[in-house]
Amino acid sequence: MIGAATVMMGAALAAYAVLFLEFPSGGNTLTETYPSPEKTMSAVVVTKSGGGGLSPYCTARIYVVENRPLLRKFLYDNDEVFAGDCLALVDFETMGTPHPVLVRWLSDALLQIRVRVDNSPVSLHSRDRTRKVRVAFLFDDLPSVPEVPATVP
Repeated sequence: MIGAATVMMGAALAAYAVLFLEFPSGGNTLTETYPSPEKTMSAVVVTKSGGGGLSPYCTARIYVVENRPLLRKFLYDNDEVFAGDCLALVDFETMGTPHPVLVRWLSDALLQIRVRVDNSPVSLHSRDRTRKVRVAFLFDDLPSVPEVPATVP
């Protein structure tokens, strides 16, 4: 019972750190934590959007951290395994749902992340900082949009 409470406290501290340290002001920030099956590690997905109608933006980052809340309270850049535009993580089949799950633990040592392929740059790391977790990326093509021929009156 104490271990489960400690893990949950660690996830809450990680979310707090990302919310206020990584993205200090403006925009909407969403933080979701996905613990591994044995709860030794967690994947923390952080998305930030804002900018309004003229210059909208949405960025996403995924961190892999050990669930040791007393030793680490913050997320660091070297915990990052994915960084890019939110569209790279959008699941077009479930766009109506608030938070499509594209992060899935296959074991405590293997994390699977679905990524949509488009022209935006992404940063991918196949291992976490501790080298305990291998990250497997599944790449999906964006749905094709038919070209509309230009017409000149």
